[in-house]
Amino acid sequence: MRSRWWDQILKANLINYNELPKIDYTKRKYRANEYDYVIIVPDDSSFVRWADSIKLFRQKQGIRTGIYTISDLGGNTVANIENFVDSIYNNWATPPSAVLLLSDYESSGKSYGITSQSLPHPYSGTYISDNIYADVVGNDSLPDITFSRITAQNESQLSIMIEKDLNYERNPPTDFNYYDNPVTACGFQTERWFQLASEIIHGFFEYGLGKNPIRINAIYSGTPSGGDQWSSATNTADVVSYFGESGLSYIPDTIPSSIQWNGTATDVVNAFNNGAFLIQHRDHGGEDGWGEPGFTQSNFSSLNNTLLPFVMSINCLTGRFDYSSEVFTEGLHRMQHGALGLVAATQVSYSFVNDAFIFGLYDGMWPQFDPGYPTKDNFVGYDNLRPAFAMESGKYYLAASNWPYNTDNKGITYNLFHMHGDAFMTLYSQVPESLTVSHAPTLMIGQTSFTVSADDSSLIALTVNGEIIGTAEGTGAPVSITIPAQSNPSDTLIVTVTKYNKFRYEKAVPIVSGSGPYVSYLSSIINDASGNNNGQINPGESINLGVYLKNFGA
Repeated sequence: MRSRWWDQILKANLINYNELPKIDYTKRKYRANEYDYVIIVPDDSSFVRWADSIKLFRQKQGIRTGIYTISDLGGNTVANIENFVDSIYNNWATPPSAVLLLSDYESSGKSYGITSQSLPHPYSGTYISDNIYADVVGNDSLPDITFSRITAQNESQLSIMIEKDLNYERNPPTDFNYYDNPVTACGFQTERWFQLASEIIHGFFEYGLGKNPIRINAIYSGTPSGGDQWSSATNTADVVSYFGESGLSYIPDTIPSSIQWNGTATDVVNAFNNGAFLIQHRDHGGEDGWGEPGFTQSNFSSLNNTLLPFVMSINCLTGRFDYSSEVFTEGLHRMQHGALGLVAATQVSYSFVNDAFIFGLYDGMWPQFDPGYPTKDNFVGYDNLRPAFAMESGKYYLAASNWPYNTDNKGITYNLFHMHGDAFMTLYSQVPESLTVSHAPTLMIGQTSFTVSADDSSLIALTVNGEIIGTAEGTGAPVSITIPAQSNPSDTLIVTVTKYNKFRYEKAVPIVSGSGPYVSYLSSIINDASGNNNGQINPGESINLGVYLKNFGA
């Protein structure tokens, strides 16, 4: 599949990506009722309304979004959902890049439920997987569409889980330490790679991104000491050679004596409450939470963080959303504080393949993580930090990896891990900066183009009444965007510009008649001196807003 969004996964994984035909996605024509992003909801008006909130937000930024109820698909069965996804993938001129299942798992017919495929687990009963829907071509368990789920059961949960993401992207944190102190947490086990994977990510944060990550390590088994080997597992030497002193230098070749192995749940609670843009866990897990350090649902009442992290919960069972009661991932996502979103597994998962998957996750978000993949110095990965797309990219990275000895467990790993959150959720990894955008203050009736100047590689979208009428890629210079002529002076053109690690730009442009004088918005000044004085409107602030109008015409 070729699309603006899925191409990011192709770039990150194909050796010969540059040989593919170049496509100008701003000129791609869409047929009616075909979308980049599909949201599937139960037959419940609350779910439809909240899906519409996501749709409006994504449409404004140029992502064509459509909503379907479970009845539109023929009913809440695995066969109906899979047939629908297969049909739109195979029959739409441009298949959707992503699908969001906006509901908790339920197969018994409750109003809020959307079911999932149940599969036999090799030694732990059964497990569910939405990845079965994502695998359209080839039956290889590798996703052809990005899938995510928001496990809400009612309107209260919907409002919390969706507003977390939309508010985060509208008003991202501006606290430097939030971005400077990501967290890695793990449990040591001599014969596993828990500590090896965790420390590689820690080293990438420190040496690759220039941050000051927080380490919270504990011991599951073993007695790690300075100078010891990282693990006794097969192929450990290959991984250390690649990421260690003779390779990317994310880790020393042996365990450093400076690492402390006494991390606790209190340390994890403090890390949440102090603020971190990302928290990475690697160890054992259960439906209730992490093995080491032992952070579980019993600790959630101590969380009061307003700065929300995205959590990579790479372990067993913490994402088992078909369990008889609320599990760790659901609780952390549904609560007012807790997590912005998570990646987690629906059953017992497997060491070594999990660790290679972690490397793929981070290479999906930061292509410089593994500059040798897919070819040496091929820094062609993500322009945006979208964990759902990075998760799918990580599965392809795992497919190509020779490090895990247990290659037979790759397929189930693709199926086990799920994204909890909006599929197009985009993280910030540093204090955002403002975009430089300029355009006319009004749009004349009958005008068939609109010119916008915006930062290079930004996405410019023009919408009227929630519908996309034009998109373009910013170049830093004026770009003329062809649009259908507008005829209603009571309508408003919305100009939205987005780019990774930049504040979202959104401006209303009046549509005006070409004759007679008129008054239009010119500019505004935000005075939030009584708040945090950062020049941005933040929730809970009292501000003074100076608005300037201009008289156009006689």
